[in-house]
Formats: sequence, C-alpha cells, structure tokens
Amino acid sequence: AGSAGQTDHRALHEGCSAGGLPGADPAERRDRKIDRSIEESAREYAKNHDNLIIDARLGWYVVPDSFKVYLKVDLDEAARRAFNDPNRKATESFNTVLEQKQDMIKRQHSENTRYKTLYHVDNLDMSNYDLVIDTTYITPDEVADIILDRYTELISIFVLYIRSILIFINHNFFKIIHKLISNICIFRYYIYSHKSYIIKLI
Repeated sequence: AGSAGQTDHRALHEGCSAGGLPGADPAERRDRKIDRSIEESAREYAKNHDNLIIDARLGWYVVPDSFKVYLKVDLDEAARRAFNDPNRKATESFNTVLEQKQDMIKRQHSENTRYKTLYHVDNLDMSNYDLVIDTTYITPDEVADIILDRYTELISIFVLYIRSILIFINHNFFKIIHKLISNICIFRYYIYSHKSYIIKLI
C-alpha cells in the first residue's frame, strides 16, 4: 500500500474512533481502535529499535522494511492446539474442539474483513511475505531453524549483491581514472611538443 492507502486508512481510523463507520457495532469499533493502537505502537517502536520480532497479523504491513514470516497451520490442528492451551482458558470457554474451530473461522473472517476495510490489504495474500511456513507437522524449534536459515540465506545474497555492485563501481572508477590520467599525459605531451609555437602566439 502506498501513501495514498495510508491516508485512506488513517481517515477510516479517525471515523471509527468517532463511531463514524457505517454498520460498525461497539465491538467492531473497539477492535478497530485496538488495531490502530497496535499499528501505531509497533510502527513507532520499530523506528527506534533494531533486532526485534513483531508478533502481529499486520506486522508485515506496519513495518514494511522487515523480514516477513507467515506461519500457517491446518485449521483442525490449530483448533486442537488452541483448545488444549491452558493460557487461553482464562479468556475462552469452549466445551469442544469443534466450538473452538468455529470461533476461529468466525474470528478470522471478521479480522480479514476489517483489514480490507481499514487498510485495503489482504492478510491472507501470501505474496505479502518473504517466507511462508506450514507448522502443522513441525515443532517450534524446527520453525525457528527454518526462519533463521532463510534469513541468513537472504542476508548472504544481499551481501553478495552489494559486493558485486562495489566491485563494478571500483572497476569502472579505476578505468575512468586511468583514462583521465592518460588524457592528461597526452595533453602535457602536446603542450610540451608545441611549446615554442605556443610562446610565439602569446
């Protein structure tokens, strides 16, 4: 999204903060305010810090100059993990994995619709990311290894690219200097060989 898109979504944010988005119920307005708060805090933090990890659905959009990773998982497995996560029990009260799954489907649809409305972006468009990993059958440690390996690979490619550019610049720089020196030498020879003629002209 360009600057125009950013202007649009800021205007929409202002509208939702004032309750101005049509069809938005209080819960939706609250979620949009939360989106805005997370967006602004993440953007500001990234401006002043290096070597950080942002765990957010719109992190790729808020901090575009970053290494963007999308972790996907089979929906049934996602529901099973969420249902068995003790840290979620304080805020969620589902009786079965199926209830958990249905809530996840509803929430994902709601969030993606909100992102498209506010930011004009598709969070599920995999082209937004530098790396997409299916975590269904692998461990967190394996996920971390994949991310580090790919990031290191991209850094290496970038370093080689910059080095190639510098070599090209240096090579052409020395060619230019050599040609300049040659021309100076030719000019000096010409002046010296026609010295007496030049004196006469003066």
